[in-house]
Amino acid sequence: MKFTLLLRSDRLEEVETWRGNTPVNELPPPTNPIVPLRPYSDAEMPRDPIEQVILRRGSARKFAQVPIGLPQLSTMLDRATRGIPADFLDPQGTQLNDLYLIVNAIEGLEPGAYAYHRDGDVLECLKPGNFRAQAGHLGLDQQLPAEAAADIFFLANLQMILERFGNRGYRGPCSLRLAS
Repeated sequence: MKFTLLLRSDRLEEVETWRGNTPVNELPPPTNPIVPLRPYSDAEMPRDPIEQVILRRGSARKFAQVPIGLPQLSTMLDRATRGIPADFLDPQGTQLNDLYLIVNAIEGLEPGAYAYHRDGDVLECLKPGNFRAQAGHLGLDQQLPAEAAADIFFLANLQMILERFGNRGYRGPCSLRLAS
């Protein structure tokens, strides 16, 4: 809930009013500015062996502070949200979480707070602006999230999940930080 409070806008307040238990991807079409995503095709994906990627990447604490491209972010979102085959997801492909982003340095994307709409493969700008300090705070007051090109927050309606799956539905919070 802290994330929502930090990024409050008129649109977000409106969403909270009528959203209830409706996932972000089942909401009416966005009315704020949207950005279509352009993930790489399978043919455009790098083919580097994992060993080279690990050596090139180095420490997770030493990212180069340069922007990443919108196609890179698009590809990460596409690959991370394709779903998994699971007998508890009914209907198949149901998602249990919504994705919200703090964008700091993505080429072709204005810095700000965004909601990811899987169904339209678009990002909705909830509030433009610099939210690096908030990203650091949400990342347990660490510098790494504040320095990242983007922070992705996987948020779920825990009450709805617990009602459906009981205590086995809780697996703790998760966020993903993107940096180049």
